[in-house]
Amino acid sequence: MQDRFVGDIGDFGKYGLLRALCWGYGGERLRLGVNWYLVSDQGNPGDGGFIDYLHKKSPQDKKKPKTLLEMCDPELFSLLREIVFPDEDDFHRMGRVQGKLQHYLCGKCSGAGDPGKCLSKRCIAKVELQGILPGDTLFYSRVLDYPQRGSWVKAGYDFLRDCDLVFFDPDNGLQVNSVCRHEKMGVKYVFDDEAGIYYGRGQSLIIYQHRSMEPENIYLARIKNSISNITGREKIKTIRLRYRRGSARDFLIIPNHHCPGHGNLIETRIDAMLQTAWSNHFIKYYL
Repeated sequence: MQDRFVGDIGDFGKYGLLRALCWGYGGERLRLGVNWYLVSDQGNPGDGGFIDYLHKKSPQDKKKPKTLLEMCDPELFSLLREIVFPDEDDFHRMGRVQGKLQHYLCGKCSGAGDPGKCLSKRCIAKVELQGILPGDTLFYSRVLDYPQRGSWVKAGYDFLRDCDLVFFDPDNGLQVNSVCRHEKMGVKYVFDDEAGIYYGRGQSLIIYQHRSMEPENIYLARIKNSISNITGREKIKTIRLRYRRGSARDFLIIPNHHCPGHGNLIETRIDAMLQTAWSNHFIKYYL
């Protein structure tokens, strides 16, 4: 994950799914942990640029029909738009309500020393602060330092120990044979053993997976092999949700068989979600 991706069209689907799994549609509450796999902004300058779907606020907004994405989760849509397109009202409100600056400013991004710059900066700290995900969510936000990857992995594992469901958000997804974990490009991947230690202590997992250019059969075989490694070769009904907006991406959902009820609860919530406007944007498969 990179700060500049916050609020793009892929981010909207990601948070919509996480909100549905942890908050939505009744039943037991699942406490969420987010391991951002955070890296500094890098790569193609255009990455993270799919933000036009949010559209800037205007006086005519109340008269306009909601877009297909906005209908999925109007609150989420509004919260992300506040981050991506702060308007004059946001700046005025920030100046008037000094005691509540924390709601508008993250204090962590490159603009932290200047309230105006901070308000205008897209970053994960604002996602953590503005109620986009449940209030008891734990966020592991330490930047991934590839020479010190071992200590970084252990710190995240310790920090997220009390969560039921852990989301991994690397730039590219699961490991590939051509990239080693301790090289620069390794920060873009979660390696099988890094996710496996969470599964081994009883947590269910969600892993972001960018759809690579591989042929479909090779892509799926690689993903299935990683999931088998993560679960210790257990036979797990893994759900693959394809999000169809922006670049192609999958969300790999691995319920933990050692947590009674997780599998049914997660699948029930996904099915309920796909009975709403989200059905225009997600397709469900099994692995």
